[in-house]
Amino acid sequence: MKIDIKQLNKFLNNDPARVQRFLASYWQEVDTQFPVMIQQLQSKDWASLSITAHTLKSQSAYLGIRPLHELLYQIEKTADRKKGLDKLPALFGKLQQMWGQIRAAN
Repeated sequence: MKIDIKQLNKFLNNDPARVQRFLASYWQEVDTQFPVMIQQLQSKDWASLSITAHTLKSQSAYLGIRPLHELLYQIEKTADRKKGLDKLPALFGKLQQMWGQIRAAN
């Protein structure tokens, strides 16, 4: 999966330095928040998990990768509604795989 650089450039006013800072900040946030999300899942802290997923979803939208945005939305809403919680571990597996694919492709 490739980041939609055109969309990211548009969002960041075609400033290559800002694009690089955004990407570096995004990956740092992912590296920090993914373990937090796993802890939230394990401790069944659904409210915090929903908030963390929402934050990453919003940041991920700027990358222009719709499947990533949709997956984070699913995690956010599942945790928020507390319905289908048994699906969360599989969604986390998909999320980790997707982030790996995005990193490898970019």
